[in-house]
Amino acid sequence: MDMSTAQWRSRIECAAGHHLFEYYQLTDMVESVLGVRVADEPDAYLLKRYRSFFDEVRASELV
Repeated sequence: MDMSTAQWRSRIECAAGHHLFEYYQLTDMVESVLGVRVADEPDAYLLKRYRSFFDEVRASELV
């Protein structure tokens, strides 16, 4: 998968954010969303897959 450095950095930060939500037990919210806009790509916004648990999120699996 080819992607820019900015997109990969955004993916890592978003995945880390999901894991922090899990660590601090902030995942009891129903259908909560944590996403990130990719720098230098105004039309790119990354989210976890629907029905994925926060501790399962990986940078390479964000959509």
